Amino acid sequence: MEKHQSDQMVKWCPGCGDHAILAALLATFPKTGYKKENVCMVSGIGCSSRIPYYVDTYGFHSIHGRACAIATGVKLANPALSVWVNMGDGDSMAIGGNHLIHAVRRNQDLNITIFNNEIYGLTKGQYSPTTKFGQVTKTSPYGTIDYPFNPGELVMGAQGTFFARTLDCVPQLSTECMTRAAATTAPSCWSTANPCSSARTRRKVCASTAASSRWSPSARTASRWTTSWCTTRPPRIPAST
Repeated sequence: MEKHQSDQMVKWCPGCGDHAILAALLATFPKTGYKKENVCMVSGIGCSSRIPYYVDTYGFHSIHGRACAIATGVKLANPALSVWVNMGDGDSMAIGGNHLIHAVRRNQDLNITIFNNEIYGLTKGQYSPTTKFGQVTKTSPYGTIDYPFNPGELVMGAQGTFFARTLDCVPQLSTECMTRAAATTAPSCWSTANPCSSARTRRKVCASTAASSRWSPSARTASRWTTSWCTTRPPRIPAST
């Protein structure tokens, strides 16, 4: 049986869920029936995007948000390849959101993994499209005012036919999802919840800083935000008069 792990030292923070996802991925490859030279790993930018270095296959460490676009080109150039796309939540649903939607919509055989830690981990803790409402981060010291994306709803809305959600602490489930995804001939996408071990510490610092700050919004401003964002979700399109 071929071993797909490379000889590169894995460089992620202690406690990072990416370790478990890599282990699940390495356990999946032997079950797919593809030889190493027929597998291509494509990633964007971020902690998760170091995956191609740690897997002994062909790989493409691309640019931020463009992993799906490059993977589409790889699959078109050589349809016989098993193409795997690895992105973080910011990489896939912020700058790369448009590419993800159309990669799914085109119904091309790509295996897409979203490392969903609900934060920009590599750039030290800014909030991402999946950060929960009200979360304190370095770029939202008083809590986020945006409602998060649901990756599953996004994929289904783009007419996707395979979506799964797994946890980094259940690698057996991740391996099962990846194995089933590899057996499909349509785009398969799964979101793996893996909290950022470093960002949790930074969030505590941000929350402490915000709490001790002398500045506070006026009662009028606070009331406006509470009414608009906390009580009811504001309409996207103003009501016609």
